[in-house]
Amino acid sequence: MKKLLSVIILISCFMPILSKAQCRISKEALDNGAQSYDGENICIYKNEDLENGIQAAYLQMIVIQKGNNSSLLQFVVHISVYSSGSKQLISPNSVQFKFADGQKLEFSTENILTDLKKGVKVREAIFPIKMNDFKMFQATNLSAIKITDNKTNDILICIPDKDAVSKQSNCIAEAVN
Repeated sequence: MKKLLSVIILISCFMPILSKAQCRISKEALDNGAQSYDGENICIYKNEDLENGIQAAYLQMIVIQKGNNSSLLQFVVHISVYSSGSKQLISPNSVQFKFADGQKLEFSTENILTDLKKGVKVREAIFPIKMNDFKMFQATNLSAIKITDNKTNDILICIPDKDAVSKQSNCIAEAVN
């Protein structure tokens, strides 16, 4: 069972590479009348040592549009960290984005969702961001993402596909317009 789950997580980590040119944005009507535009999960980290368990991290860009007004937008970065076996489960309390041009953005939250999915522990966090931050994600490639568990001081350094987040941000922006 662990090996099957490992294979599934590894395959999902490589899916963005296989479908790089495609925009996969889902649009969902929310209960309050708003529309949510969700990018697909981007695998930003996976461990190489699968014998001792799985550790993986995913990022998803989300834009919520209130009503039909394209100026009433909320921007969100969703981070998920998965762990099984002896791998440390990190709570994504804070995240730092390092861009290829040297700029940095940092966000933090205390609201962490913990779950167990088919024997794999999951911790998730949602980070509201400003429109200018979203525009930075659109225009500039990422060089690294640092996820920090503020309680244990554990750090997960992620080296995502350099343009995956900017492409997803641009796809969402096109879908909203």
